[in-house]
Amino acid sequence: MKIWRAVGASVQGTYHQQIGLPNQDAFGSSAVEGGVAVAVADGHGSARCFRSDRGSAFAVEAALSVSRLFAARTDPIVLLSCDQEYLRAGICTAIVDRWRELVDQDLISRGETGISPSSRYDELADQLLPYGSTLMTVIATQDYLLYLQLGDGDILTISQERTVERPLERDPRLFGNQTTSLCLPEAANDFYTAVASVHDRIPAAVLLATDGLVNSYQSETDFHTAALRLFTEDQHLSELLSWISSTGSGDDITVGMLLHNSE
Repeated sequence: MKIWRAVGASVQGTYHQQIGLPNQDAFGSSAVEGGVAVAVADGHGSARCFRSDRGSAFAVEAALSVSRLFAARTDPIVLLSCDQEYLRAGICTAIVDRWRELVDQDLISRGETGISPSSRYDELADQLLPYGSTLMTVIATQDYLLYLQLGDGDILTISQERTVERPLERDPRLFGNQTTSLCLPEAANDFYTAVASVHDRIPAAVLLATDGLVNSYQSETDFHTAALRLFTEDQHLSELLSWISSTGSGDDITVGMLLHNSE
């Protein structure tokens, strides 16, 4: 029996609709060995990041392809003893490398210069910047939950008792519009990670949301209340997110959820 199922939705922000910008978020899910992976990404959307809608789509594609390989090849017992530096050097680096490959292919398809292994730091940054995006990924299996986050956005767990918590430490570098990003040359080292055994305490749900959601609320309490509503009304995700954007941040909002099947 599958113990996890994935749901999600991505909506264009009302402000983006008004000024003619595309939805620059992305969402995806994939079956993996023993479970499912979900990825959510938020393209930066500034004038300098003019291909960030593609960058976020590439981020999700990279995260899911790497997650499938990772889950198939990883011993859960070994994983549960891994620290953040090990994960940054392994799965996080693999995701960044795959994302850069996809960016490189896109550049070449447009007749532009591809990414060279010998590129200087500033040259690499200039090529990656137009595709800049954040990324959140969670792999949920019958043995573990693996949380990965680069940049702003929120990952929340919802307990069986409907308590909302954050499984990852907050990154102190994220404030205002400042964020870490896949477009930075040292992106793999900027990921925050955590691993939890599902045999100890299994959540009813894990929610991943781009910052258009949290920015629609004045307090953490209100944000948590909204997360609980999205969890209990997951069949209406798109409608709820469109309403939240129109009454809140006006930004694109994307939510991915992993729901535990307790039956």
